[in-house]
Parts: sequence; C-alpha cells; structure tokens
Amino acid sequence: MYYFGVVFFLIGLSDCLKLSNYGANSTGMVSAKEFCTIDANRVENASQRNVEELHLLKIWKQFPVDLFWNVSSISSACQRDYQRFWDGAFRNELDSLKLFDASAKPPSGLLSGNINQFGDFEECLQVPRAQYCLALIDLEPLWKKPLHQYKDLIHSHFSITESFDDPSHRVPGFSFVRWGFCIPRSCKVEDLENALEVKIGVRTKVKPGMCQTWGLSPRTWTFGDYLARAYFVSLVIAALIGTALGKKHAIFLQKHAKALQFLKCFDFQENFRQLTERPANRNEYKSVHGVRFFSALALIMAHKTMALLYNPYINKAWMAESQAMRWSVIGRNAIIYTDCFLLVSGLLNAKSLFGELEKSGVIRYKAKLYSRLVRIVPGLLTVILFCTYILPDLGSGPLWPMVVDHHAELCKQYMWRNLLFVHNYFGFERMCLTHTHQVGIDMQLFLVSPVFIYALWRNQRLGLWLIGGLSAISSILRFYYTFSYQLSHVVHFGIPISRMFNTADLSYILPTHRASIYFLGVLLAWLLRRPPKTFSRKKLHLVWGLMYTVGLITWFGPSFMCVKGYQYHSLESALYSTFYPYTWGIAIAWIIYSTECGFGSCFGPLLTWKYFQIFTKISYGVYLIQFPVFFYNVGSTRHAGEFHSHLVFPLQEIVVIVGLSTVLTLLVEMPSQNLHTLAMSRKKLNK
Repeated sequence: MYYFGVVFFLIGLSDCLKLSNYGANSTGMVSAKEFCTIDANRVENASQRNVEELHLLKIWKQFPVDLFWNVSSISSACQRDYQRFWDGAFRNELDSLKLFDASAKPPSGLLSGNINQFGDFEECLQVPRAQYCLALIDLEPLWKKPLHQYKDLIHSHFSITESFDDPSHRVPGFSFVRWGFCIPRSCKVEDLENALEVKIGVRTKVKPGMCQTWGLSPRTWTFGDYLARAYFVSLVIAALIGTALGKKHAIFLQKHAKALQFLKCFDFQENFRQLTERPANRNEYKSVHGVRFFSALALIMAHKTMALLYNPYINKAWMAESQAMRWSVIGRNAIIYTDCFLLVSGLLNAKSLFGELEKSGVIRYKAKLYSRLVRIVPGLLTVILFCTYILPDLGSGPLWPMVVDHHAELCKQYMWRNLLFVHNYFGFERMCLTHTHQVGIDMQLFLVSPVFIYALWRNQRLGLWLIGGLSAISSILRFYYTFSYQLSHVVHFGIPISRMFNTADLSYILPTHRASIYFLGVLLAWLLRRPPKTFSRKKLHLVWGLMYTVGLITWFGPSFMCVKGYQYHSLESALYSTFYPYTWGIAIAWIIYSTECGFGSCFGPLLTWKYFQIFTKISYGVYLIQFPVFFYNVGSTRHAGEFHSHLVFPLQEIVVIVGLSTVLTLLVEMPSQNLHTLAMSRKKLNK
C-alpha cells in the first residue's frame, strides 16, 4: 500500500493515525508510522506551549478530509456513502479521489485575506453521487487569545459585516468564510452544518440552493421559458424581415401597408442610422447628455466595486485596505450619482410639460403617460424575461445560485410589481432585479409632478410653496428615518448588510425620500424658461467658487466614514441625508444652468460634446444591463484571483455592456417607439 503516499498528496490527507497501519516502503525511507510519531511529538510539544495553537494546527492539518469521521449527528445514509468514498480513496479509485480533492483546502495567504475558497467546482460535479456545497462558516469561536489579533487580517478588516439571516444576493459580507465542499449527494445540508460544528466548533449555514449537482433530470421548462424564447426569436425574425424589406421594397410596403409596414419599424439598418445621427435641436439642453454620461460611468464603477467584493482574492486584505482610504468616498457615496439622473428626469419632464402648457394651456396627461410607458416598458420587460428564463441556463459556478438563480426565482414571483412600477414599495429582499428600483421611483414622481408643474406655471407663488413644502416633508422623512432606524446613505467602512438593506427599504427606494432632488430639476426647468441672468465677472467667479465648495464638500465630506475604525453616529448620518440632495443638486443644477446660458466655464465644452448625444439614446439600456453582466461574471468565478485597482474600471465589461445596450436599443426600444409613432400617425389619418 505504499501507493497511498500518492493519495495522501492528492487529497491533502494528513490524519497520520489513519496511516499508521501501513509500513515503510522497501527503499528504506522513514515509514509513515515513524513520521507520524515524529509529527505527533512536535504537535505535543506545541500543545504544551499553547493549547489554542494546537487546535488551530489540527484544523489546518485535517480539514476538511476527515469532516464526517466520528460525527454521530449526521444521517446514516451520509455516513454510509462517505465511508464508501473513503474506502475508495484507499483503493485509489478516481471518483473517490476527486471527491476529496475537489473540496477546498486551507491555502497560503490566509493572513492576506485569502480565506474564501471554492475548491474545484467542475471536478466535484463530475463525480457521480456527489454534490458541491458552498457553506458560510463563522470562525468567531476560534478567535481566542493570542490568535484573535489576526482575525482582522483574515477577514479583510470586516469591511462589510453580516449575519446568517442577512440576504446575500445583492451585497457581499466579510464576517464569514465561504468554503466549497464536495460531499456525497445523500448528505443533507444539516449533515454538513452539524459536522462542521462538531469537528471544529463553529457555526455554519448553507443557504438554500447553494448545494449543486449535475447529471440529474434536466430542468422542466415552464410556460414562461417557452414564452421568453418565443419572444426573443420573434424579435430576431422581425428585425431580419424588417431589415430585408428596406428601402428597395418601398412600393411593396405601400401596397401591403396594413400587413407589413409595422415590420419596417424593426429595420436594423434604419434604426442604427437614427441611433448614430446627431440632429441639431436648439430646444434641447445639450449639457444633460454629458451629465448622464459621467453619472452613468461613475455608477458603473461603484456597482462594479460592489460586485468585486463577492470574488475571492489572494490579497483581499489589501483590497479592503485600499478601499479604506478617504478617496474611496467616490464609490461609497454612489447615491449622488443616482440623484443626478433624478434631477435630469425632473428637468426634462418639466421642460416638456411647460412647453405643452405654453402652447395649449393644458397637459395631455394620458398621452404623456402612454408615451413614457412605450419608452420604458419594452426594455424593462425584455431584460426581466432574459434574466428570469434565459440567463440561468447560460452558466454555472459556486455563487451562481445566489447571484443569478435567486434573482430569477424572485422575478418569477414578483415581476408583475416591476411592470406596474410598484416594486420599490416591497423592499430589496423580495424585489425582482433590485437595480430597477430607480425606474419605479422615477415613474411615481412623474405621475405626481404635473400637479406641481401646473401650479408653478399658473401661479408662481403657489407652485413654489407647494414644491418647497413637499421638499421640506421629504427632508423631515429622511432625517427621522435615518436617525431613528440608524440608516446610512453612505456605504461606510464596516457597515452591516442589514443597515444597507434597511436604508434601501426605508429611504433610498422611496419616492417620498427622493423627491427633493427631482423637484430641484423641476425648478431648474422653470429658471431656464426665463431670460438668462447676466453676471459680472466678479459675481460669476464668486458663484462658481461657492458652487465648487458646496459640491466638493457634499462629494468628499463623508470621507471620514470610509476609514478603518469608523464608528457609526446616527445624528451625523441623518444630517447628511437631510441636506445632501440640496447641496449636491444645487451644484449640478448650476453647472447645467451656466452651461446652457453660455458661461459654463470648462464644463461647457466637456458636457456638450456631440457624441454624448448618442450615449443618451442607449443610456437606459446601459442602466438595465450592467447588473446582469456583472453578476454573470461573479456567478461564473471559480477560483481566487489577484485584486488590482484597475479592476474597478472594467474596460472589457464596459464594452460588453455598451454592445448589449446598443442591441437592446436597436431591437426593442427604437422599434417600440417606431410602432408608437406609426400608431399615432394612423390614428390621425383615421380622424
């Protein structure tokens, strides 16, 4: 049995007592039994120095190969099958070796934060009668003196803290170890949890769906699966036919307008031409295109940073340290970038309604709502169908059930809320595609804004009082909820996942709390309707200096919250959440106002670059698609990598996001608007 030395190397088996029955080989080398005796003596001496260090060394040597040995609290079926694999390993059977080899082992670099180990996902699932489970392990019981001084390094300084009850499909945590186990398929989740508790004395949780198998009966398709695939096939066919018709078949289209003209709306070439053209429009606010672009870019980097925190890295402690500096407030304060979109939305909505009121004196509310639904719903529905019924079948990985499958299951239950734009009232934990909360907020503010815009147009004083009153109520709500429920709109260092979800549910995703910045956009539209004011050079420099100060203080003011050792204070968090929409909103509004009035300083040529107009046309797609792309890559990650700062600017993923957003715009958004235009033109002809 000297070949068992090979097995020992492959599977990391270091329980010397199991080897003591196998003697030395014929080469005269030290026998396994002698080696064990020497090793045992060393460990015994170490135990005399420090009992706790001995316990850790034993775990390091034996974990996780002997996981189910001498554990009475596991099921008999699990014990039986584990014994079979164990015996097979002694016989050098490949499948048995693979099962033990695929489980994650303690690696090098634990003190550098290399604590999350996925093992070999593919190898495990190739073993018949095996399953791959990713467990959360709480090492807190092991951190006793003198070892407790190292737990910050191993847990990457607890950048984000968590509990077993926290939802983990949207935000990662640093309190627990993520460890991959390859175990017999007959073993239940409870067996694994009990074995870990008995063997090493730690609390463990395997969340639903985090045990995966291959080779079972294929997933049964539902009606939704067939419907989603039929929908996407129909889009492609319509685009092919519409493109094939083209200009060469104009006469044919005229003869068969009622049957085929709608297909021309899907003409890929024509839609691409419209997408890339930049028509001159004196009535548009050109600076808005630049504000959209830079806000979207900042959000992509902030969202990518959050996605990266899921991944295992061999230098994750350094990753946490690099993000524990004051400059990291640029990403931790991401709410200000979403506020830019709300301000722009309020600005453009008010501009459109003011224009309508000046022409006819009335607001065509029904027509405006219908036009908005045509712009928003098709793209939203397409991404929901894709993420629910298509994306789960396109990959796999240790985290795939958490970051992909779980979202799909939520969408199967709750996508109707998204399509009715009420999903932001049901909380993050049970929301289909959490990043679409902004669509709900924007739609709800759009629905109530005509009342305030009409009042401002009809009676300036009344309108200002109404908007001021609403903004004051919104500010009071932000202060009360932030202070009372200990919320934080800044992702401060060491923030608990529960606080992030509470902040989202009680403030961040509610229109009553986000109304202040939206109606600043409405007031900006009202100011831009009036003749531009003239400023002396001295006054202009003074105003610019004030706006720079206000904007930079809002942006970088919370930087002290980003460093290690920060202690949360509800009052300072409440004060910031109360006033930041005004200080940041006024600074951005001034940049837009000054640019449109001709004294935008360096922001003028920067924000009005002509190609930003093209980005505006795909910006909605960029917003919808970035999270599916990010979490596809997170779910597909199989091993630890090395973190570098440039990863927060994912050039390859940005290219993919822009490409997919362009396809979404050409295949879905623009055809929908073309169909709407066609329907309106036919309606006018019928009249």
